[in-house]
Amino acid sequence: MHIDYQSLSSTLLYLISFFIILSESGVFFLFFLPGDSLIFALGLLANQGVLNIWYIIPLLVIAAITGNFLGYFLGTYTRGGLETGKYLPKVKPEHLHKAELFYNRHGSLALLFARFVPVVRTFVPFFAGVVSMKRKTFSVWSVIGGICWITIVTLVGYFFGRQFNLQNVSYLGLGVVLIAAIATPVCIGLINRLLK
Repeated sequence: MHIDYQSLSSTLLYLISFFIILSESGVFFLFFLPGDSLIFALGLLANQGVLNIWYIIPLLVIAAITGNFLGYFLGTYTRGGLETGKYLPKVKPEHLHKAELFYNRHGSLALLFARFVPVVRTFVPFFAGVVSMKRKTFSVWSVIGGICWITIVTLVGYFFGRQFNLQNVSYLGLGVVLIAAIATPVCIGLINRLLK
């Protein structure tokens, strides 16, 4: 019996990537998972012929959208405990009210742009569920955000792979991490200001 180990390893990489993106998009305590850097690296691998970009993009789009819905469901489930102080005693009703106002005004933009900011993208769908954001609005912008995020980052990795050889991948990865590290506190600060 012949086993195609290259095909098996590629399939395993697709599956692992799917569950990492799904988890990072929807499970708030898994915010540390490497979303952007993983997608970027997969684009590079597709350029090298290790993976098929026409499989990666739709697969990860589905993972990102499904993850957002999972986060929304977890937020909806958690709302009662937050209101009563059962889960996080420091979260008061007025905090939830401010969050609700924020989502009513800026929820669609938050769902779109948070996709590109590590940590923030994990919590945005969760709190959308907590404040009971309209499901139709949440669904539309989750789909748009998921498609834009996965497609853009994957293609950036793919086309960068044409310009750089594999020896430069570590430098590119470091650049992505640095950009994410700078963007994260800036976005969190903006959200905090909007909630005040």
